Amino acid sequence: MLRNYFMYVAGLMQTIIRARNWALRYGTNAVQLLNIAFAVVFTYVFGFADSGVDAAPIYSAFVPFEESRWWLVMPAIIVLQCVFMIVKSLRCDVLSGFVLIISAPVWTFVSISFANSGFVNTGSYIYGVWAFTCLIGGWRMMDLYDYKLIVKRRGKRDARVVGSGVASTDNTASYGSDDGRSDGRLFDSTTESQA
Repeated sequence: MLRNYFMYVAGLMQTIIRARNWALRYGTNAVQLLNIAFAVVFTYVFGFADSGVDAAPIYSAFVPFEESRWWLVMPAIIVLQCVFMIVKSLRCDVLSGFVLIISAPVWTFVSISFANSGFVNTGSYIYGVWAFTCLIGGWRMMDLYDYKLIVKRRGKRDARVVGSGVASTDNTASYGSDDGRSDGRLFDSTTESQA
């Protein structure tokens, strides 16, 4: 009985991962840019514009948080997301995905605050969907670039084993590469094509 439950959960996770990979095959840059754009808008409206946002009924749930300056997390998201997008390295790509994952609870909070306003509005749904998008986008980026790090560290030979899902038990495996270099490093084009 317990074995069947674990099989069901494993199958469900595989389905979710396939859907995530399909949905975000080419879209993680767009998710990062939109995350920055949404954070910029919130920072401007709550921090720099004398917009009277506290008088709007739809923002009534945000009013207690205006004094606490909860929105100061938004500039941190902007700076970190920009830095990790601009700097080209595999580690920065993984960290950029991590910033997206950290952004998900922030946007969930925004969604819940809109929902607590007592008015039917699109903000609660849009930011709820956006929080989920940040979560799966960051998860996808971290998986993708973790795989690229494995490819870079172990060479093409071990990458084929990892990519096929077969665990390597031979500790004497050669870390040389097929491209003629003895140190096992890959050309950039090879690393890009693996993921």
